[in-house]
Amino acid sequence: MLTECCFKLLVMPLLATVSTDLRVSGCYGLFVPGPSPGHVTMATIDRWTTLAVELAHSRALDETRGVVIQVVLSYCVQTGERRTRVHTLTLRCSHQLQDAFRHYQAQTLLTFYCKKMYCAVLERPLQELREELQTEITEALASYRKHCCSASVSAGQLVLPQYLRALPVYINSLRKSEVLLPGLRSSVHQRLQQRCQVLSMDTCSTATHFYPLLLPLPLSVDSSNPPNPEEALRCSAASLEPRGLYLVHAPLTLLLWVGTQVPACTLVELFNTSCFSSLPSGEVRNYCNG
Repeated sequence: MLTECCFKLLVMPLLATVSTDLRVSGCYGLFVPGPSPGHVTMATIDRWTTLAVELAHSRALDETRGVVIQVVLSYCVQTGERRTRVHTLTLRCSHQLQDAFRHYQAQTLLTFYCKKMYCAVLERPLQELREELQTEITEALASYRKHCCSASVSAGQLVLPQYLRALPVYINSLRKSEVLLPGLRSSVHQRLQQRCQVLSMDTCSTATHFYPLLLPLPLSVDSSNPPNPEEALRCSAASLEPRGLYLVHAPLTLLLWVGTQVPACTLVELFNTSCFSSLPSGEVRNYCNG
């Protein structure tokens, strides 16, 4: 798929609001930092480029007028023509936490915290970042439990809404990722490469990276009742059956899981061997997204 790329990009998030106390406190992504958090420079940009912007305010915002955020993009196209594009977004304000949590999305929060933490790994200790991430999410969930849960929920129970149920799994995967919790087999160069690759991902790709798609595969091309590969399963060991074939798909990794009880005829068709123990287990090869 061909997409238009822009070059020599200058990004300036501007805030046109009724409150002069709203400011850009942080901007996270794959870019060259500018003189202020709201002024960054990038080599290229396309439709999938994603930045995370953190806003801060020292006084209460006016609920009746809301907030208007403007982002100015100054860039060059492939022909060298200079262009400027302005995006304007109007947001509502509320002093009710329930209204704020109602608009939260687990994938969006994962993308924000991933970019924020991955941008900080070059300057701060990894243990400190993992603890900060855990503290912020724990405090947010405790706040939701205190102010938004119904009275029928017991004191030790946390019932998250549908759009936030995957958040603990996402954040736990982020905390244990190779960038924040290095393993013995990964080098510094490999972790830096993965950091840059993940920082450039959009929200959908980021969520798939930390929670891969688990797709069931048919055992034979002549199978009368093949599984639907478009229906992803829960990515856990409980979803894997010994007689099944599964494809684990993430933006940077593609794994094939073969059950121990897969029929010998299937092994012959796929690997030219009828013995499960002779399969080349553990081979991992990186591939590039085209």
